[in-house]
Amino acid sequence: DHDRIDGEGETPQEYVIYKQPLSDGKKVISATLKPDTVLGITNMYVNPESELVEAKVNKEIWILSEKSAHELSYQDRKVEIIKKIKGSDLIGKTVRQFNGLDVPILPAVFVETNVGTGIVHSCPSDSADDLIALKDLVKDDATLKKFHLKKEDIEKIKPIPIINIEGYSEIPAEDIIKKFNIINQHDKNKLKDAKKALYGDGFYKGKFNEKYTTKYFSKDYIGKNVIDHKDEIKQELIDKGFAEIYFQLSGKVVARSLSECVVKIVDDQWFMAYGDENWKKKAHNCLDNMKLYPEKTRSQFNYVLDWLRNWACTREFGLGTKLPWDEKWLIESLSDSTIYMAYYTIAHKIKDIPAENLDDNFFDFVFLGKGDLNKIKIDKKLAQEMREEFDYWYPMDFRTTGKDLIQNHMSFCIFNHTAIFPKEKWPKSFGLNGHVMVDGDKMSKSKGNFVTMRDAYKDYGADASRFAILSGGEGIDDPNFDTELAKTMTSKLLSLLDFAKEHYNKGRDSKLTIDEWMENRINSIITATAQHYEETNLRSALQSCYFDMQNALKWYMRRCNNKPNKKTINKFIEIQTLLLAPITPFIAEEIWETIGKKGFIAEAEWPKAEKISEDKSEGMIKETLEDIHSVLTLLKITKPKKIRMFVAEKWKYDLYKLLKKELEKTRDFGKLMGLAMKKEDLKKYSKDITKIIQKAVKTGISDVTNQDKELKILMESTDFFKEEFNAKIEILEAEKSNEGKAKQALPGKVAILVE
Repeated sequence: DHDRIDGEGETPQEYVIYKQPLSDGKKVISATLKPDTVLGITNMYVNPESELVEAKVNKEIWILSEKSAHELSYQDRKVEIIKKIKGSDLIGKTVRQFNGLDVPILPAVFVETNVGTGIVHSCPSDSADDLIALKDLVKDDATLKKFHLKKEDIEKIKPIPIINIEGYSEIPAEDIIKKFNIINQHDKNKLKDAKKALYGDGFYKGKFNEKYTTKYFSKDYIGKNVIDHKDEIKQELIDKGFAEIYFQLSGKVVARSLSECVVKIVDDQWFMAYGDENWKKKAHNCLDNMKLYPEKTRSQFNYVLDWLRNWACTREFGLGTKLPWDEKWLIESLSDSTIYMAYYTIAHKIKDIPAENLDDNFFDFVFLGKGDLNKIKIDKKLAQEMREEFDYWYPMDFRTTGKDLIQNHMSFCIFNHTAIFPKEKWPKSFGLNGHVMVDGDKMSKSKGNFVTMRDAYKDYGADASRFAILSGGEGIDDPNFDTELAKTMTSKLLSLLDFAKEHYNKGRDSKLTIDEWMENRINSIITATAQHYEETNLRSALQSCYFDMQNALKWYMRRCNNKPNKKTINKFIEIQTLLLAPITPFIAEEIWETIGKKGFIAEAEWPKAEKISEDKSEGMIKETLEDIHSVLTLLKITKPKKIRMFVAEKWKYDLYKLLKKELEKTRDFGKLMGLAMKKEDLKKYSKDITKIIQKAVKTGISDVTNQDKELKILMESTDFFKEEFNAKIEILEAEKSNEGKAKQALPGKVAILVE
């Protein structure tokens, strides 16, 4: 990878190429990753404008892209270009398939010459792309006319059922097109998602149908799992001369010499046999028991573990460790970096030991607990200490790296741990992350927009830089380092220190309902932040412990008229500092010392959330505030003199509690009205109750408290409303008022009268 200027992480991908003969014996070449669908081919596609070649490949004449012909010349084949042809030269001709059917070659502009062989075969039963292309072609009169194709001939092409997949009909592609609401070939994103979904289901859940018999193969595959027998199908196609193996890079790779790279098969090479089925099973066993961050990378890991085959693990030049049994070779970097996490555990002790004393006996003892301690060439006490170090730290609990390494380094790590170590030492979890962008652009030396850690520290400070990076993305999304955010965060983080200095250990001793709300909010944020940290969702953690905390503080200070409760504000300062410490450790340590805490915050106990109350009374205050603003707007009053708020009569709370319980059983108006009228103290309010129940049947009933609690909450909030509206505030019980408006009050929703 380090010899590449472009294409880091791209790897050789194995294709199966089909050799489909024309009537003149020349063979049209297509490539596939799914040889198990060979019996479902109904036609071929070629881009009419593409440039192809006729080439003599060994003793046969093949038709394919020039790029593929060039690549094949490096893969144990003698290739000679005979002439160039256009894709349009093939349209309308037919080729013979493995099952003996002659299928037509049709036009399709989506076919590219830089992927596969530049010609594709179509299996519309199991490919949404192929099926939608057929549907589009039938409707395209202009294209049919241009290439002298008859519509009725295209309409006769029907998908051939070949794979039975649980949850799908016999034509899975038809189902997936409907599921993703795909209209035509221009729905590229939907087609991409559909391909991924159907490919996975077909691979892991598919079973061969009744066509896979000894008529075509050496044995019967009916009802057999695709995943278990796909390689056998592939080998039979090769043995019968219909198919060959072809390697192509998974993406464009450019060497530092600026030459585009191809896959070359060499005679003298060492490989890691990642294709070994028993080894694959162990690797999958390991993966199945691992925690992945994020979990959605699991399907990609499974895919890589499945397609990995022999991996060339040596090279003849560059930096690296010599292959012990064949020293003309160096171990290539990705194969030499799969279990070095084990080395971490003893690195501090091994550095002073002469290299000649570090033999197989030493490593067997330290890493595997095997062998005779007396045969080890170093101090036995030191060897024992190193063994204990390894046992203490292994298995590794967490390893995090870039998402591009799923397809090599991290998958190799799984394979090689299962090969060398006992199961109890296999990795426990991996974390994968995206690549940092700067102000929305990919970092690039050529663009000059890259930011080094030293520059970030110098320009923005460590805490602000960490904050900006982590707030820009999470999971495998590419996080965006917003330089403007980094600039502003320096002052915002310092303001946390200023706030702590100004408010810690200061405030009133009396306890109000708003203090309970604030402490409840803090406890909720502790829980949410801890969950986000546990899942390595650091942007979400920042959202909780910084932005949500600051929003809660803003509302709290507004509600208590900047007169917080001492214990509550102390709790806020301590908790937010603790929650932010993993991301902004330096300002956190400064605040921790400033408020008089002993020791480092890095060593402090993580905060534990107290029981979270379900009291929603503060929601009533916010709703009341919004309702008053709405009334003032409606009445076009900008400076009210007096605002009266009426709390609902007590009987309404009794009714609400009754309805809340009964609505869980029925929404029948008659039954609910009957239950209410059985209550003697409610009968006299039947007219009002009718309206309340009619509304409740439609919208439900929210949680209710009681009149006394709502009165208490509103009374405590009098100064808040007075400050908000610069008006006299009165809180009244509806039953003690003669105002008609008072009768409109409901539990949780006051009636409002403005003067």
